[in-house]
Amino acid sequence: MKRRKYQKQKIDSKKNGISTSPIKKILTWILCIASLSYIVYFFVVLSGIKVIDPISENSSNHYLLSKNKSDLERTLILFEDGVGEKRRISDVFLLFSNSEKDISLVTYVPGDIYFSGLEENFGAPIQISSLRYAGDFLQENRGVEYSVWQMGQILGVKVDNYIWLTTESRKVLERTMGGNIEVQESFKEYYKNTEGATIGENFLLLHGLSNRFSYLKFFLNASDIKGLDKTIYTNLTVLKALSKIATFKNIVRNGDTYAIDLSSPTYLDDKLSERGGQITTINTENFDKAFRSFYIKVLDRGLEEERVRVEVYNGSGIPGSAYQLGRKIENSGCDVVRYGNAPKNISKTTVYIPQPESFSNSLSVVKEILSGMYEEVNGRPDFMTTGDIVIVLGEDIKLMYRF
Repeated sequence: MKRRKYQKQKIDSKKNGISTSPIKKILTWILCIASLSYIVYFFVVLSGIKVIDPISENSSNHYLLSKNKSDLERTLILFEDGVGEKRRISDVFLLFSNSEKDISLVTYVPGDIYFSGLEENFGAPIQISSLRYAGDFLQENRGVEYSVWQMGQILGVKVDNYIWLTTESRKVLERTMGGNIEVQESFKEYYKNTEGATIGENFLLLHGLSNRFSYLKFFLNASDIKGLDKTIYTNLTVLKALSKIATFKNIVRNGDTYAIDLSSPTYLDDKLSERGGQITTINTENFDKAFRSFYIKVLDRGLEEERVRVEVYNGSGIPGSAYQLGRKIENSGCDVVRYGNAPKNISKTTVYIPQPESFSNSLSVVKEILSGMYEEVNGRPDFMTTGDIVIVLGEDIKLMYRF
């Protein structure tokens, strides 16, 4: 009896195994097919997301963006608020990151401060928040391009990449990542020079967005990310643009990162507007001084070792152009030792460099700032100079100010 009972249990066990095994296999196949289908769906959605690059569309790359490949990468990130005619630039971040040195510099610009330099077109300084509107006013649908250009003028720099997050794209990212951006006081611990420097809450917005970013959440919310289509303005692909935001927190945490917050009174001047009332403008002298002290830390070693001396002379007939161009050259790591007026105006901008082989990195900087619009001479001008590179600006420099 015991033997028969044991054999019956054995037969029942086999029957159960035979009956349940196909179900398990079917469920496993269904799960695999569903997972594979979702992965395919995700990549189809991702590949369908397009960005808009107004700078490329208007063929402005050569004078707005740098093409100089190096260990130092410069990215301009702009946050936008509002919709329709109420769109405004709320926050601007400039990230300089040297992968070889593992050192970075983050500059923050609030949208509510004014910029002096556009009085010719608008009669008075205008707020950074209004740059897109101002550009669209001058030429329809060129506000984004105009804003990137003017941010380069304001900060005296030329960037490699720009990422413009519209209101729509920010909402999609916040919804995908699970809520509003959280700014934590602890983020300040990752910046090297917070002692004695003012860092406001808005400075940490980009860090907050990056800290919340999760590739897993991004993957699991494929239906939501479709809302990113044509809502980001950038010269990068959507994946590269989002990757820069995602990795920002690691850049700050894992290396030496310095901070400049232009909402700090140190970098601001209060003045009376010609239209009445008081406005707050950027003190470019104080900003440049701080920026250059930190920029020397992230500078490419090749450029740093050349220790070039540059002289800039104005032969263009445009007042202040030597200072404007020279400022960008200085903020790019070259030492401008002299500004002045040329003995006479010339038609073609000329760069004199007696020893080009000794200053190849510095010459690349000059080439980027001048957008390649110059004639190079291996020698010196016919007036007294001592610089390693001497720039005489010509009337053709007007092309760099066209819009």
